Parts: sequence; structure tokens; C-alpha cells
Amino acid sequence: MWGRTPIVYAANISRDLGIDLFIKRDDLTGLALGGNKTRKLEFIMAEARSKNCDTVITAGAVHSNHALQTATAAKKLGMEAVLVLRGVAENKGNYYLDKLVGAGTRVYNAITGGEVQALMEESQRELIA
Repeated sequence: MWGRTPIVYAANISRDLGIDLFIKRDDLTGLALGGNKTRKLEFIMAEARSKNCDTVITAGAVHSNHALQTATAAKKLGMEAVLVLRGVAENKGNYYLDKLVGAGTRVYNAITGGEVQALMEESQRELIA
């Protein structure tokens, strides 16, 4: 979905360790900050598209890389993203980038894991209504 990423030979560490070491460069996916979360999102977003969803909802900390990557993936696919975030909203870091890509954010200072699920379900009900 996001394109192929290169596998590169790590010459210096290969020499130092006496092995041939190759590195998969998922940081070059072109999706937000790249990385391992992008690989998982390929499957999540493909499922959302197959169900004709127009919005995705996820949760995380205010400066969550997962939340940012989800918002960016949604934007690239023409979908909306709603982020249920834990912490204090400051207009910097990933929270700023979430807003920049157009994600809807709902920020709660102190919530538990069980409350997160309930807040995500509440967001879903509001979107359907």
C-alpha cells in the first residue's frame, strides 16, 4: 500500500561483526515517520477500505507515533481520522503534526485503559449519528 522499502547492506557493522547484515529500511515508507507501525497499518487500513469505512478511530498518548501514522495513512487514503489521546495537549511534537494532517483529536488528561475503549466507542456512535 505504501510502496516497497529497500533492503540495504550494512557494510560497517557487517565488517565489525564478521557477518553479512542487511537492514530493511521501513523508515523510508514515506508515511509520517515510517517504522514498524507502518507495516501493521497496511493491514488495518486495507481492512478499513474493504469495509468502505470513511473514518478510522485509534487511541494513544498525545505524542503517539501510532496515532500520527494512522492519521497520515487515513489522509493519504482520503479518509478521516479521530484520535482519542491521553495526556496534555500542547501544540508541538506529534500532537501538532496530528492537527496538521487534519486528524480530529479528543484529548483526556487522565484516563484508564477501560475508559479509552469506551471513549473510542462513544466517538464511533457520534460519527454514525
